[in-house]
Parts: sequence; structure tokens; C-alpha cells
Amino acid sequence: MGSERDTPLDPDAEVIIPGSGLSMVDARLSLADADHRGTITVVSRNGLLPKGHRELAPTSMDAADVPFGSSLPYFLRWFHDLADDIERDGGDWRSLVDGLRPYNQRIWQSWSTHTRRQFLRHLRPRWNIHRHRLPPELHERMDCAVARGRVQLVAGEFLDLERHGSGVRAVRPRGTRERRIMDVARVYDCGGVSVDVSASSNPVVRELVANGSARPDVLHIGLDVDEHCAVVDADGKPSRHLLAVGPLTRGRFFEIEAVPDIRVQCAGIAKQILAQH
Repeated sequence: MGSERDTPLDPDAEVIIPGSGLSMVDARLSLADADHRGTITVVSRNGLLPKGHRELAPTSMDAADVPFGSSLPYFLRWFHDLADDIERDGGDWRSLVDGLRPYNQRIWQSWSTHTRRQFLRHLRPRWNIHRHRLPPELHERMDCAVARGRVQLVAGEFLDLERHGSGVRAVRPRGTRERRIMDVARVYDCGGVSVDVSASSNPVVRELVANGSARPDVLHIGLDVDEHCAVVDADGKPSRHLLAVGPLTRGRFFEIEAVPDIRVQCAGIAKQILAQH
């Protein structure tokens, strides 16, 4: 959440956290464990918290049941209808989300660029809170913190930061032109990986793109890679020596941020390298 270089924080000071995912929950719990009493304002596009997890068996699903390559509205109708059927039979939507996991990358790759853009713009935050869930006890703690006013959720856009006394944070609530200025003592950036790889804070990634050894994928959410994770250069040629794994490859694979998925990806690359030698 912080670092050894952090200055002491007044336990009653106001804090702002851009981002409302799992990293935000970690930051909030660290503050709570340090007996922080000040208000924590959480800013994200939709102001939504991750859902709580339950130990349930995934819905059994065959690839033939999944509408690969469909439009986003059609896919949503299929998903909601199936979720309704499951819940009418006494089941839980979590089983459906988990049952889709083996097909998530294939679903993403079957969509057109237009459909992928629609998903990222309109549905990604809601997908994330259902897909990346909290343990029940942590979910309950977050709900209690919100109910007691210790955590305030703001659906808006984080705009800028300027130093002014204890600090100034600007937030524009979603759907308005209003500019809200907030004085806070500390900011914990939990916004996750940059949504535009061209604006990456990683100097290695910036240098690779700048010198043409790599290029952003068409959606700019990662680096362009081929099906074997070889990084594609500015001329469209896959590298023979440079490979990428994890979130940097999400333009091609999307569901590649959780450790189980990355582990499978790395195992495949290792086999590929061994086969070449």
C-alpha cells in the first residue's frame, strides 16, 4: 500500500484511493489495521465494490453451449438468461461466471475489435467485480465500512493531483461537468495496470515501444503479441527472442491477470522454449 518513505499519517486524516478493485481493499484493510479513523474516499468509474465469493461448483458447460463470435448484446442476453435459469433452480450466478472461465480467452478472441471495445467501455467494470471476488469475511468488512461512512464510494473520474498544503485531489462525478476539489493527506493509487500501454509507467515498456521493438495492441491495453506470446515489433514482425506474459498480453488473451492463468501461460512458453532447443 505504501512504502518506508511514507511520512507519518494522522489517524484522522482524509485519504483518497483511485480504483475500487482488490488492491483498494488491501489498502483499506492496511489502514484499518493501523487504526486509521479518517474518511477514505474511493473513486472509480462506476463506484462498485467487488462481490463476495462463495465456494460453489462451477456450472458444467460444453464449448458448443457458448455463443462464440456473437455480438455483445446477443452474448449478454444469453448470459443473463442462463443466469436466471440457474438462480430459478436454486443456484448462484457465481457458478456461471466460474463455469465460463475455461472459455474466457476463446470468447475474447472470437469477438471483433468493435465488440471488444464495446466490452471495455461499457461492461468491463461490472465483469471485474463479478469475476474477481472477495472472501466473504473481507466483503462483510468492506460493506460495514461503507455503511458506517468510513469508506465513501464515488462514481467519477480522477482528474489530477496538485500539491497544496496537505494535497488537492480533483474528481469529476460521473455524468456531470462538475469539478470537485478534495483536500487529502495521502493518495494510494489502486487503479491497476494502465489502460493505455503507451502511457505505461514502466521504463522498459516505454523504451521497447519508442525504439520500435514492440508496439501496442490495437486496443492499447497491452503489447501486441502473436499466439505464442512473441512480442510484435513496429513493422508487424514477431520477435524470435522477446516474449511477454501476464497483463501485457491482455490485448490478445484478456483473461490473463490472475496467477492460475499466468501459470498456465508460462508453462506453455517453457515447453515452447524447450522444444526449440
